[in-house]
Amino acid sequence: MSASVSSKLVYLDENATATPDPEVMKAVFEWQSTWPANASSVHSLGRRARGAIEQSRRQVAQALGVNSRHLTFTSGATEALHTLIAGLLKPKDHVIVSAVEHPAVWGALSKLDVEIEIIAVNEQGQVDPQDFRKAKKSNTCLAIMMAAQNEIGTIYPIKEIATALGNTPLLVDAVQAFGKLSLKLEETGASYAVISGHKVGAPQGVGAIWSKGGQSFSPLLKGGAQERGRRAGTENVSAIVGLGFAASRMEQRLKKQIDLVQLREKFRQNIQDLFPNEFSIVGDFSTETSWEETILNPSWLRHGQLPNTLSLLALQGEGDLLLQQLDLAGFCLSAGSACSSGALEPSPVLQALGLSAKQASRGLRLSMGIQTSDEDLRALIRQLTLMYKS
Repeated sequence: MSASVSSKLVYLDENATATPDPEVMKAVFEWQSTWPANASSVHSLGRRARGAIEQSRRQVAQALGVNSRHLTFTSGATEALHTLIAGLLKPKDHVIVSAVEHPAVWGALSKLDVEIEIIAVNEQGQVDPQDFRKAKKSNTCLAIMMAAQNEIGTIYPIKEIATALGNTPLLVDAVQAFGKLSLKLEETGASYAVISGHKVGAPQGVGAIWSKGGQSFSPLLKGGAQERGRRAGTENVSAIVGLGFAASRMEQRLKKQIDLVQLREKFRQNIQDLFPNEFSIVGDFSTETSWEETILNPSWLRHGQLPNTLSLLALQGEGDLLLQQLDLAGFCLSAGSACSSGALEPSPVLQALGLSAKQASRGLRLSMGIQTSDEDLRALIRQLTLMYKS
């Protein structure tokens, strides 16, 4: 293998877990180190913890453009998705699901005796909103669609999909969109949505459910009356404080995405110019115009690509070997969803785009964060040059 050109670790796997925001982690530490009582206790410290949770709920609600009473804190997006899917569906119900959903969705559905209708995507990972309307049946009780795809970065026209579905509830996995696009859930037409803290610089182990109008769902975890009876268990107050503080800093985070898209576009052009026979790029970048408008005022009416994400397809060699070589050279990337990477299987998302299992095993995801620099990406270009041109 060629020598490394990087003198430090370059982290380009932000879609798996974002680099912690130092200001957020400071707030978490300060809470954790100053009498972190149980928020269900009635004494003064318990009331203080309850107040911290409710303040965080208001902060998250403001960032999402929703009523704080319609938010339920969870341990993360996987629990949130399992809670909603199990709590909204009954045996023999019909559910519509896109072919590119997160493994957590498929895991939750696999536990239920329901009829699943899969909506196909094209070679860019895009969907036709009218396919959701055509798939509806008399027993359709739920549709599930990501706001943005975690592996390939495709943004989905959620509002148009919700319109096509009519009165059928739409559950939106908003995990990757949150913090990368201005996400005003009330404007999307969705009925339910989930987010995760560790994608926006908050700690791992916290997420949230939003239900439009406070619509009910059966709790997955039963027992205590925490979260208004929707999620039993002692709240992870310090992590919730972190999520709330991260949400309060959302404007700064979104503005940083405008810088990131410029870095991504420069890197994408370099890949196209320098490695036309080594890599192809997944996704449709032809519709991108004003990124400031797309990030800060998304209409949710059209497809696009996340500002920080680039999905590459190696045209030769083995994807796992490429990742190992880059890792040894100090570059941290991924081959797809971090939640399924240990399976050593070709990406189901890339296969849904029409790629063969062999082609899908050659996927490489680059996802940037607020600390990513132009020098990081130039170092990666130099490393790829050593590996492919030496």
